[in-house]
Amino acid sequence: MTTRLAASAPATAPAPATAPAPATAPGAPVSGSVRFARFAYAPNERGLCGPEAGGALFEAGLGRLPGPELRELASGFEAAWPWLGLLAESTGRPDPLDAALVDAYWIGSPLAGAVRPRRLDEHLRHAFAPRLRRPTAASRRLEGLAEDMPVHHSSHVLRVMPLIGLIRSGLRPDLLELMGRCLVRPGRVVAVEEDALTVEARGLEERAGRLALGPVRLEEVAWRIGGRSFVEGIEPGELVAIHWNWAADRLTPGEARALAAVTGRNLAAART
Repeated sequence: MTTRLAASAPATAPAPATAPAPATAPGAPVSGSVRFARFAYAPNERGLCGPEAGGALFEAGLGRLPGPELRELASGFEAAWPWLGLLAESTGRPDPLDAALVDAYWIGSPLAGAVRPRRLDEHLRHAFAPRLRRPTAASRRLEGLAEDMPVHHSSHVLRVMPLIGLIRSGLRPDLLELMGRCLVRPGRVVAVEEDALTVEARGLEERAGRLALGPVRLEEVAWRIGGRSFVEGIEPGELVAIHWNWAADRLTPGEARALAAVTGRNLAAART
């Protein structure tokens, strides 16, 4: 049996009276800063992480925000920016918005394993221990996380969020549902409608106290606001990255495999 989930679009972004051509050609490579904005946009518009950006991140995802302004916005993301900084430090790359680092964090690549466990442990304690609701007990759960933990968004969602919750609101009763929405997942497009895509994807669920991805199901995800989109020209059969019920970007088959692999690795190590 398939389950259809209603698309939940982020807050509306400013749009011109007539929609312009996309800032980047469908499927064309984009810079690390633009790709960061595409993945950061949906949770930011929901008020869940990062500074209040209005429609600026949407414009950035279209490639229409000057670099210094986007960098200032990106540096206000309390989770993603420190993780990217850690990757930059560990790989000797000066720019946290280097395209390879952004891809490693949001999608997955060998660079996600570049941080030494001791340095990663220091980062976890410095960045997140102060946010723990019960510091003494929960701090013990931070111990050992750095072993075999890639620096990847799914690492934060599956292994850190159960301890600290959402950055802005802390732990909530519906945390599992929110984790499922926050987790970046690959989806294969089945149908394209005006503002929503029907995709085949796997959702996050809990089985006997363990986190797991469920069976493939049909979901509806938003992909266009005011006639503009990060995945302009998308067609059935293509792959997209789903983040907070939003089609954040196209994925190549290799990227989809990398994302599934690193997510599976973190699911195997996650503790609820």
